[in-house]
Amino acid sequence: MRSSRDAWRAYNAAVDLRTEKMAREGPAADIRETQIPAEGLQLHLGSGPYAEPGWINVDKSRTPPFSRIRPLARVLARAGVLTEQQRNTIWPREVIRRDLSKPLPWGDNSARAIYSAHMVEHFERAEARRLLGECLRVLAPGGVLRLALPDVQDGVSVYLQQKEAGNPRAADELVGSLFYMSHGDMPRIRRLATGLLHRPHQWMYDIDSMRALLSEVGYSPIHECAFRRGACPNLATIEIRDGVDEPASFYIEAFKP
Repeated sequence: MRSSRDAWRAYNAAVDLRTEKMAREGPAADIRETQIPAEGLQLHLGSGPYAEPGWINVDKSRTPPFSRIRPLARVLARAGVLTEQQRNTIWPREVIRRDLSKPLPWGDNSARAIYSAHMVEHFERAEARRLLGECLRVLAPGGVLRLALPDVQDGVSVYLQQKEAGNPRAADELVGSLFYMSHGDMPRIRRLATGLLHRPHQWMYDIDSMRALLSEVGYSPIHECAFRRGACPNLATIEIRDGVDEPASFYIEAFKP
């Protein structure tokens, strides 16, 4: 019986045909021809510990202050509250800490581009809808919102593969991978401490459900994209998720009419 990690590797290697096809063919013609505004803010929402030059980098994480106090970071890592990667990552001071479930502080029609990777799924669906509406307000006409999100369709496909392979914990692996939940025996105090620093996934999407939500909010047109392909500026450096995380990512661009 294959492990869940082996199943993820096999799936990502063998059946991520959509991303491979889009990477070969490149973005659709109407994306290549899209001209976003030449001037305006560039907002990097949910930036994590990455301060992209030329962008306003914003993240809600409570990790930055702890990461800068090295002895405390070591203690939290030993307790399992921080991963080794989080322990060893020092957040740039250029990253602004802000709760993005609140109204955005920028004016109407002030941004030419908004980029966000693996953040929207950490909001409840109603919260995500409000955030997307705020992004639409802030974008100038013709401005682009680009999202990278974990694909629930890929997660379900791996679950079905595991079931077929006879893995009795296939459902546990699916829930754990999609919602950051552990089916092991994590001590209560560690769960509480981890919850203070990290908000698990709240709602998951596939390309069609996110397209429908963006359309409902008022974006048009909306396009599925490949990794580092599209109208959003600086994709060669700002887009670091290559689509093969667990579950794999999808990419979508939506424009303000």
